[in-house]
Amino acid sequence: MDRTKENYLKLAQAFKAFKMPIFDMTLGNFLEADQFEVFRFGKNPVAIDIMVKMADLDFDKCYERVTFFEDDGILIPVVNIHILIEAKKIAGRNKDFDDIEHL
Repeated sequence: MDRTKENYLKLAQAFKAFKMPIFDMTLGNFLEADQFEVFRFGKNPVAIDIMVKMADLDFDKCYERVTFFEDDGILIPVVNIHILIEAKKIAGRNKDFDDIEHL
């Protein structure tokens, strides 16, 4: 997700509509805090990851390759699997390598 105030306000509105807390996803953290690359809500296997940075990959170039799925009339953008694998390789954590084996 691109780090813009407009996107943050849309997220905040959606979270409010579903009565979900935003925890550390404040406007300041969303827009500027480098330590927050992913905001996770929930716990596996039911979790939502909102990614604002992806392993030094360019957001606009990645977004050009997004696949959209429709569910109940809502378009849901999903990162391209090849880009996701590249990001996991760059991150280089054991969990990421395990994820790559299962993708």
